[in-house]
Amino acid sequence: MNGAVGTDEFLRQLRAEGHEVAMHDGIATFGFTIPIGSRIGEEIRVGLHVPPDFPLSPPPGPHLSPAIQHPDGAVHGSPLGTEWCYWSRPFQGWASSTRTVREYMAHFRHLLAQL
Repeated sequence: MNGAVGTDEFLRQLRAEGHEVAMHDGIATFGFTIPIGSRIGEEIRVGLHVPPDFPLSPPPGPHLSPAIQHPDGAVHGSPLGTEWCYWSRPFQGWASSTRTVREYMAHFRHLLAQL
């Protein structure tokens, strides 16, 4: 699958989930209301690096603004700016999942539940 097809499909699925998406240097960004955990109801921005070979590969981890720290660490700076951070949280079960944006967002909600 070429990169344009993988990127287009990722964005199509993200929009089908109801997200208004903007692209910034290969990272899809969108508004998100935290649905679970200690920060439930908070409005954040999420950035997902769009893998060019999607659905073979998932995003490597989410970018968040504001720069929310994860209790297990592995939080780094983001190329999106100082108000953003990057959580290094790979989706370990991707190969055995449905390999969809919906499945990735379930993984992301699981990460948010850990806050």
